[in-house]
Amino acid sequence: FSSVSDNRATSFGLVDNLVVHDLGADDEASALEITTISVSENSVELHVSLTGGELLPGQLSLQATAALGVAFADVAGASVETEAGGFKITAPALNTGQQFYRVKF
Repeated sequence: FSSVSDNRATSFGLVDNLVVHDLGADDEASALEITTISVSENSVELHVSLTGGELLPGQLSLQATAALGVAFADVAGASVETEAGGFKITAPALNTGQQFYRVKF
């Protein structure tokens, strides 16, 4: 049957599987900041601070590229741990010279 008729009083709409998400318009948006980067011969360690919102370690990934203007890619073997005020991200150092890092969330 049709939900639309010539009689506006009997017309209706049906919505199924409606989900409403509260985006917290009055709340502060999540912001990540890489506060320190330590590079050793075998690994790179980043400390990331989180302000506003809540994130879990599984929601973050470390990405790198050898040159700006080139696509970033996930760094294989990176691990993310929760620490006070943010996260610690550890990954194997890439042996391809200079690297630019970003944290994707």
